[in-house]
Amino acid sequence: MNGTPIPEPARFVIAVVAGFAVMFVVNAVAAVAVIDPLFGDDYPEVVPDDVGLELPLLATGYAVIALALAWFHHRDRSLDWRRRGIGIGLAVGLAAFGGVHLVQAGYTTIDDTAWILSGLGDVAGPVAGSLTIAYLTRRPHASPAPMSRIDADLDRLGDHPEELRADIARLEAVAVSIDHHLTRLRRATVDEPPTR
Repeated sequence: MNGTPIPEPARFVIAVVAGFAVMFVVNAVAAVAVIDPLFGDDYPEVVPDDVGLELPLLATGYAVIALALAWFHHRDRSLDWRRRGIGIGLAVGLAAFGGVHLVQAGYTTIDDTAWILSGLGDVAGPVAGSLTIAYLTRRPHASPAPMSRIDADLDRLGDHPEELRADIARLEAVAVSIDHHLTRLRRATVDEPPTR
C-alpha cells in the first residue's frame, strides 16, 4: 500500500459503514427485484401499503448486522479475505434472516414456505456486506504489522512482482555463495584435524 496506512480504528469504522451501505442496497434491490415479485402475494399483511416501511428501524437493524460482521472479521483474519467474507456473511446472514424468518414462520399466519425462502434470499445482503468488510480489513500478510525490514520490504514489493523476482534472484545467488563457503569450510575442517 502506498502512503500512510489507515489506522485500525478508522479502517474498522470505514468497513462498518461500507458494509452497511452495500448490504442495505443489495437487500433493497433483492426485495424489489426478486423477493416481492416471487413471494409478495403470499404475505401482504407484513407491510400494509397504507403504513409503509419504518426506515429508521430498518436501517438500525442493518447497522447492527454490519457491526456484527465487522466484529467477526476483526476477531479472525486467518483465512483469505474472500473465503472469510463468504463464510462470515453466510453465518451471520443465515442467523439474522434465515433464523428469524424460521422463528416468525412458527408463530405468524404468513405462508411458511414463502417466508422462509424470502429469508434465505435476504442472506445475499450480509454476504455482500461481509465481502466488502473483509476486503477493507484484509491484511497483506498474516502478521498484524511488519515485524522486520524483510516483512516491510515484502509488503512494499507485493504490488511489484518484477522487483520481487529480482530480489529473489539476488537472495538465491547469496544462498549459493553461502552454501559454497560452508562446503569449503566443512572440507577444511574434515581434512585438517582441529588444533588446540
